Amino acid sequence: MGNAINYSPNGSVITITADLTTNDLIVRVQDRGTGIPAASLSHVFTTFYRVREHGPVAGSGIGLSICKGLVEAHGGRIWAESEIGKGTTMSFTLPLGAPGSAEPPDDLAPKDEQ
Repeated sequence: MGNAINYSPNGSVITITADLTTNDLIVRVQDRGTGIPAASLSHVFTTFYRVREHGPVAGSGIGLSICKGLVEAHGGRIWAESEIGKGTTMSFTLPLGAPGSAEPPDDLAPKDEQ
């Protein structure tokens, strides 16, 4: 969320959504900022990587790397999609079941499966 705020114009909309699938929670943070160049997109989760085109925004380049580590430690995945001048969407999934389980906990199972 902090990156969405830092790299978006003041007053622009930032959208956070969460969706459930059978096995995962999917969370998306979408901004209407400057976007990330295609050549940089595959590197944004690398420790200490900073997108140079973004200018003087403060930071060390470790935030998204930490997010990646946390998401993957919980069995999820994280990715970024972006279009220059239109914004960026950061998305991640987290499994609903216990680690190593393909089944969601009973209290999160869709009603038709209970």
